[in-house]
Amino acid sequence: MAARTGLALLLLLSAGPALAADSWDKMLCMAGGGAPSANVLHCTRALEGGLFETPEERSRGLFKRGTAQIETGAYADAVADFDEAIRLRPEYGEAFHNRGVAKWRLGKLDSALADFDESVALGQVELWRAYKVRGDLQAEMGRLDEAVADYKRSLAIRPDWDYARKALRRVMVRKQGN
Repeated sequence: MAARTGLALLLLLSAGPALAADSWDKMLCMAGGGAPSANVLHCTRALEGGLFETPEERSRGLFKRGTAQIETGAYADAVADFDEAIRLRPEYGEAFHNRGVAKWRLGKLDSALADFDESVALGQVELWRAYKVRGDLQAEMGRLDEAVADYKRSLAIRPDWDYARKALRRVMVRKQGN
């Protein structure tokens, strides 16, 4: 494995420094895991360099950059990236979810809730997380019955998830106080 990785790196570097830098930007964008500001930079370079060849691939690059922008606090920029990712791939449940997170942080609660609803309807990959986050927003909006239902849906999928269990308990206590 290490020999193949070394060979790939050697071939990449021998193709020229510009191509190597571009390819690294795309690879680092897709891998994520670095500092959010560095992830934004790598994704921006790859997106502007036209390294994402298909609409689906470009949508994924925009998703990665938008996610990193949430982490840097650039919520409006994140929304713009998720808008474009969804335009390219309308069935992208995770992009709806993350756009909802960015809108929530911008204080656009109704619009965020609509994105979470769409994410759930599309059956995003981590549906248990989508239900829990939507429940958190519902609780913030004072929609306690809806929050309880979402937490229970989350726990039905992933019964061992303490975050959802604790959130459900908090809302149940809050409901008893109302």
